[in-house]
Amino acid sequence: MNSILGESSTKSNAGSELLSYPRVLSVAGSDSGGGAGIQADIKTISALGCYAATAITALTAQNTLGVQAVEPVHTAFLEKQIRSVLDDIGADSVKVGMFASLENLKIIAELLNSYGITNIVFDPVMMSSSGVSLVSTLYREKSKDGLGSISAVELIEGVTSLMRVSSLFTPNLNEVSFLLGKNVQTIEEMQLAASDLIAKGAKAVLIKGGHLLDDLGELSLSVTDVFMDKSLTPVLMQSSRILSNNLHGTGCTLSSAIASYLARGQDLVSAVHLGRDFLLNAIDAGSTAQFKGTGPLNHGFAPLALKSSASNG
Repeated sequence: MNSILGESSTKSNAGSELLSYPRVLSVAGSDSGGGAGIQADIKTISALGCYAATAITALTAQNTLGVQAVEPVHTAFLEKQIRSVLDDIGADSVKVGMFASLENLKIIAELLNSYGITNIVFDPVMMSSSGVSLVSTLYREKSKDGLGSISAVELIEGVTSLMRVSSLFTPNLNEVSFLLGKNVQTIEEMQLAASDLIAKGAKAVLIKGGHLLDDLGELSLSVTDVFMDKSLTPVLMQSSRILSNNLHGTGCTLSSAIASYLARGQDLVSAVHLGRDFLLNAIDAGSTAQFKGTGPLNHGFAPLALKSSASNG
């Protein structure tokens, strides 16, 4: 039986065009609780009518109450996963999330660049929205307090190298603050930070403002994300805040949704708008479910069928 994934695609009825599913490769960590990471990506990609392939950077033991353990995947094995997918199935877009180690980050950037992947959405899973470092434990051999100055420089350089080859960079407020070495807490500061990232080589950025505070230090009633490309024109994307305790995996869901829309042929700005719409609907649909801790979104609120069409390449 012939494959309809990539270069091994079957011929169309006209006998000329190759048929393929819209293909998205997620390079990220595995979340045993299913709310974030690879699992959230697969759910999102599938719900948006795309074919999900994966390369796992780390195994985690986690649930709605937190992360209990992390086991990074060896870089050589991560490379084999990525090559296995891209040499056979291929990808119309790639989403990169948790990279788990500096070595993994470097090989991801090298491989995606060497394969000529043009649609890359990089969600730098470095710091949680509460400001907790998600990578410091990987660098304890270099600093007693976790992420020392030398390690921080190496990490920023690594993230920047992948940011430069990505189509879109999607950090949260704490990650932007860390990367730029200054607090980013207001919409005005987000716009300035976006231009700073473009100056450092980003093609386009979407700074997520889900944890913006109002003048009283409380979460703002609206959520504002700032998009900017090389035109340096900030685009403010605003929506009313949806009250929900189930917000685990929002960043993973947004980045994989954008990657899915890119795989389906949307331009970047449209993919960002549509990705935000999907995220908001998934939050709303999952807002009434009850868990012991911070629960997942409802990715399956209105799934699209997976259909083959003329290949994107």
